Amino acid sequence: LSEGGTAATVTDLIEMLFELEDRWGGRAIARATTLAMAVGPDVPRQIATDRIGLERILSNLLAEALAWARGGSVRLSAERRADRIILSVEGQGDGGKLLPDESALTTAAELAEGLGAKLALQSVGSDGFSAALSLPHGVWAVESDEVPPPPDLDGLRVVLLGLSEQEESALSQMISGLGGVVETELPNAVEEANSAPIVIVDADGAEAL
Repeated sequence: LSEGGTAATVTDLIEMLFELEDRWGGRAIARATTLAMAVGPDVPRQIATDRIGLERILSNLLAEALAWARGGSVRLSAERRADRIILSVEGQGDGGKLLPDESALTTAAELAEGLGAKLALQSVGSDGFSAALSLPHGVWAVESDEVPPPPDLDGLRVVLLGLSEQEESALSQMISGLGGVVETELPNAVEEANSAPIVIVDADGAEAL
């Protein structure tokens, strides 16, 4: 769940931003406006939030920015500031309209709240359009790209049965590298009762590896 209580899914943020750039780039050209995108090097690729909601927010902001920036420029950017990801939309130009689209901005703010994010309108007027969407750490911190740590086999004794010489050698090296000890023969009952945990692997080589 996001901080706002909405069920979160893993979203490829970078992919989504490039798709928005492609989608709105044509509209910008039709208005004699340039659309540029910038993504900071430490912005995570994956975030845990609803992609549809996030796209709607940014699309509303891009539409508003383009309306203000006829003949000028619009910039969509993503950067990491401390424990937050900031998605900014800025439009500078001749000013295509006198009043902002209150409905679109209200919808964007409500969607942001539902995602546990905050939308700040920094400038809506003759100076241009500028808005920043702040995604808190609980929304964007996804660890799915991280490689899980290898298992710790320290103190574990392993007996390998039913493997070819090549398979046994490969598995023995793997177990030893993880802290385990490979036994060459089955222990007797007394040794088993007084030793560290023992695992007996009796399987086809493909299963064991």
